[in-house]
Amino acid sequence: WLKGGAATRETSDFAKIRRWLTWYAQFMNPDGTIYDYTYANGTLTSRNTYDSSDSYAATYLEAIHEYVKTTGELRFAKALFSRGIQRAVRAILLTYQADGLTWARPDYPVKYLMDNIEVYRGLKAAAELARRISHPSEASDWHQRAQRTHTALTTLLWLPSQQYYAWGLHTNGALETRLSEWYPDVMAQLMA
Repeated sequence: WLKGGAATRETSDFAKIRRWLTWYAQFMNPDGTIYDYTYANGTLTSRNTYDSSDSYAATYLEAIHEYVKTTGELRFAKALFSRGIQRAVRAILLTYQADGLTWARPDYPVKYLMDNIEVYRGLKAAAELARRISHPSEASDWHQRAQRTHTALTTLLWLPSQQYYAWGLHTNGALETRLSEWYPDVMAQLMA
């Protein structure tokens, strides 16, 4: 919607996007995660679990950044800073490791290429938002973490002899490297 609206100058969907970004912040858990929901008969029901703590938060940050970049609404970013942006970064940091990569969830210690590409982009988005709304210490910290994630992607997951990325790294150092399935094998390569 945002990319299309920026290209066509059609802004009628911006209010829907803003409502969703606000809804997401309202339903975040205190640690910045958000549960999956099911929708049936007009009712949303929390499943009290989430697929990831890193990439959900990262893509949310990227969506806020795109919204602000497209609409110019810095006040919206300021309003969401503590209850949305900072909390989403906290969700990423739940599993952010010293090497710059994240696990999918605290209880699922696999470092996925796709998730970490989203983490890199989300941290970059958070840093840019923080810079634009005058939070220089957060902007600097998040930018440095994004750079550390980028370095880890290109050094720990890139396989020079194969000329593609491992799409998963386990705690024992084992790499997932097959390219026989669309998801996640090939799709992760396209994201990279």
